[in-house]
Amino acid sequence: MLLIERFQRELYMCWHCIRNLHFPVFFIIFISQLSSAAPAYGELSITVLYDNAPFKEGLTPDYGFSCLIKAGKKNILFDTGKDGSILFLNSDQLGIDLKKIDLIIASHLHQDHIGGLFPLLEIQPKAAVFLPESTLELNQQFLERGNKVIIVDHPMQIDKGIFLTGALGQGMKEQSLIINAPSGLIIVAGCSHPGILNIIKRSKELLNRPVFLVIAGFHSMPQTIEGLSAAISQFKLLGVKNVGPAHCTSEQTKAFLKTAYGKNYITIGVGKTLNFSSEKKRKK
Repeated sequence: MLLIERFQRELYMCWHCIRNLHFPVFFIIFISQLSSAAPAYGELSITVLYDNAPFKEGLTPDYGFSCLIKAGKKNILFDTGKDGSILFLNSDQLGIDLKKIDLIIASHLHQDHIGGLFPLLEIQPKAAVFLPESTLELNQQFLERGNKVIIVDHPMQIDKGIFLTGALGQGMKEQSLIINAPSGLIIVAGCSHPGILNIIKRSKELLNRPVFLVIAGFHSMPQTIEGLSAAISQFKLLGVKNVGPAHCTSEQTKAFLKTAYGKNYITIGVGKTLNFSSEKKRKK
C-alpha cells in the first residue's frame, strides 16, 4: 500500500505540473521517494559563476547569482544570473562547458536570477528546468522551444541526495536546493525572500540532519544591530556550522556573520569553488 500511495502522490504532482503550464508533456520525471535520504554520492563541488562580488581574477562580477553544482555525474546549475553573456564569459574562463548542464534550478523569477536562462537553453535545450512558479509569458516561450519544465510546488528529490524545498513565501515564490552531503546539509538559496531562517527550518524538517553550510543571498536579514544579533543567534540555535553569504547580502550583514562565525565564514564571489569529500573518500 505504501508504494501505491507514493506512486499516486507523485502522479498527482506530475499532473499538477502539466495543468499549471497548459501544454503537453515535455519534461522528464526526476522525482524519487522523498523518504529516501541517502547522501549525495561521488564527487561534490560548488563553483560560483555569477555574483556581485569578485573572487578570482579575470572574471566579471555583476548583480545576480549562479552556481554550478557537480554531484556525482550530474551537472546542476542553480540560477543563471542576470546577463547570459556574462554567465558564458565567466564559465569559459573557468573551463566549464555549459552544454553539459543536466538540470537548471531557478530559485525565483527575478531577472538577476533567470536572465541567462533562455540564452543557456539555446546552447543546451535538453536540460530540464525546475521553477517555483511560472507566468503566461514564460509558458509561451517554453512551449515554442519544447523545453522540459517542472513547476515545483512541493518538496521534491531531483537526484540522489539532491532536493528542492518547493515554493516558499508570499507573492514572489522562491525555492532553494538542499544537498544531503556526508558532512550534513548544504543549503543553496537565491535571495531568501521567504526568510533564510524559514528556508533553513524547512530543510531540517525535510531531512532531519545537521546543517553543514548555507550559501545564500541573505536579502531578508534585519538591518539593525539588535535584529542581526538575534538572527545570527537563531542560526546558531539551528546548528548552522558554516555560512557563505552571497549576492544581495548587505556588507553589514556579511560583517556580522564574519565576526560571529570566524573561520567558519566562507567568502563567496565569482570563481569561488568549494570541494567536498565524497562518500567513497570518507570511507577510505
